[in-house]
Amino acid sequence: MNIKNLQYNNTDISENLKSIKNLILITDEPLSKHTSYKVGGNADYFCIVKNLEQLRKIFDACYPKYNIFILGDGTNVLFSDEGYRGVVIKLSGELNKLKILGNLIKVGSPVSLSSIIKKALENKLSGLEFAWGIPGTLGGSISGNSGTFGSEICDLIKNVKVCDYNGKIHNFSSNQLDYGYRYCKFPINGVILEADLKFKPSSRKEIEKTMKKNMKWRRKYQPIESKTAGSVFKNPEGMSVAKLLESINLKGKAINGARFSPKHINFIENFNNAKAKDIYDLVELAKELIYNKFKIILETEIKLIGFN
Repeated sequence: MNIKNLQYNNTDISENLKSIKNLILITDEPLSKHTSYKVGGNADYFCIVKNLEQLRKIFDACYPKYNIFILGDGTNVLFSDEGYRGVVIKLSGELNKLKILGNLIKVGSPVSLSSIIKKALENKLSGLEFAWGIPGTLGGSISGNSGTFGSEICDLIKNVKVCDYNGKIHNFSSNQLDYGYRYCKFPINGVILEADLKFKPSSRKEIEKTMKKNMKWRRKYQPIESKTAGSVFKNPEGMSVAKLLESINLKGKAINGARFSPKHINFIENFNNAKAKDIYDLVELAKELIYNKFKIILETEIKLIGFN
């Protein structure tokens, strides 16, 4: 939830959050510490939530009076240099579950994709190898329906558990979800708590072979060692956004400490102490140039938070 210009009593919010038992609450927390771009101003409140009870109490204290943002590993988000006027929530503790149930794996929202893939490999379960090397958590991956090599995370979902902002729990099967290229929508607004993912039995050798092949490709074609947030723009329907960007000569284009990657043009790197504004200005430059030349409106894959 990202609501702008909300009116609130800062003292009331602070006291309500402080009253939540065992909640890890940090004020004025630099978001640069929690994102892969290593940029962004401070969040008014940063909460590390260990269980569902704490999450419900935060919603009770804040919703709908105050901005709430659920943050995973911060690998697909750009916060402005002004930070976030609201509560940033990071799920952990009891919500960080990972359990094998036959050919299903029950996974908590804050679990990393790499952890899921390693657990699947241990149990000779195939299906998520395409995501080997993609950073981030299950929750963020489902929200953006991350995918590559012709596969998407939402194709693996059997069911998913969501907590709405009133604290009510909802269980949705895959056929109740509206998902497609880089999006997944639920019947209600809320926070993903966990999902059951479907896998197929395979051999450890075959799973490892696919993982190694996919990682080799990423190392060759993507700047995975740089400070990025993954692919910046979505592909317009039937088109390659990389080819569009290359046609306007943006490869290597820099604004201060940010640049379009010389290795893969649809990545923006923080290569030299960039500010969030430098990255944002590159995004806006590309959108303007592409529209002027092709009359195509580019959509971002990364979430832009706190920009006008």
